[in-house]
Amino acid sequence: MDNKSLTVKEAAEILNMPQQLLRLGLQQDKLPFGVAVKRRRWAYYINKQRLEKWMKGEII
Repeated sequence: MDNKSLTVKEAAEILNMPQQLLRLGLQQDKLPFGVAVKRRRWAYYINKQRLEKWMKGEII
């Protein structure tokens, strides 16, 4: 993993939220800092810089 992305676990800890809530938000396209793609299983990509900007209230 590169230093520009986070796992669901890492992002959930930063956001202080349950991992499943984060997954659902990404699946429903409600969080602008990552994406969820369904093939056989869900795969997630969370951009660290976009998450940090979103947490600061910056428009991304």
